[in-house]
Amino acid sequence: MFPLVLSTPSLALAAAAIATGAALTALVTLTPTLYGPARFCYIELPTHVAQLYQILLDWWIYAATLVALVPSLAPVAALAGSCAAMAAIVLVCRAYTANCHAVADEVAEQVAVANLAVAAAREQAAAARGYEQRLLDAVLLPGAGAGTASGTVRRNLSVAAAAAGRLLGREDKLGATGSSTSDAVFVTAKGADKVERLAARAIEAANKGEVIEARELSAAAKTEADAVVVSMETVRRSTVDAQKALLVWLEGQA
Repeated sequence: MFPLVLSTPSLALAAAAIATGAALTALVTLTPTLYGPARFCYIELPTHVAQLYQILLDWWIYAATLVALVPSLAPVAALAGSCAAMAAIVLVCRAYTANCHAVADEVAEQVAVANLAVAAAREQAAAARGYEQRLLDAVLLPGAGAGTASGTVRRNLSVAAAAAGRLLGREDKLGATGSSTSDAVFVTAKGADKVERLAARAIEAANKGEVIEARELSAAAKTEADAVVVSMETVRRSTVDAQKALLVWLEGQA
């Protein structure tokens, strides 16, 4: 019995060292850095940390007294404490990793929405320019529809452009249409770029454990993506207006 008592501190130290090593190995395996999970735990799980701290304050004296009275329990107590710490670390790391994945998925969705809106805006802008050019040709070539028959006497270009502009619901000339559509496409592309930058910042904040900042940036990315969609709808309405104006002109000439 005496040798067992003498070896108790060594056994306790060995058990604690093994369990602590296993906990650190699990932590390093789950996450590349320690700062992110620690910061995440401080911001996202303060209530749980406070409860654990209170439990330790309330019960540590009883555990220490028991180990002092029964030294052979020291390895068991050390191993149990280390295992509990390892379990807590693993749970925090899993919650931290899940939060990072959630933020990454959210902003990836917003980036995809913005990029699709940009592609649609460019496609709609090209269609709008095509309709407007056909309308201009139709105004310039009365009786020839959207064709370009040679030998037909053309009207004055400025008069035709003004007439086409009035058909599109504007008092200015048709040339302003392409400019406004191009401006809307530029705004859409610029908004999509901002969404990507916000998404990168949100992922970086999540990796650092800055939960609140990551969520705010993710929300900002969603707001900006919604604005990109609105800009795309502006371009789409221009396309619809140009198509309707062309049909009105062609029906009037029929």
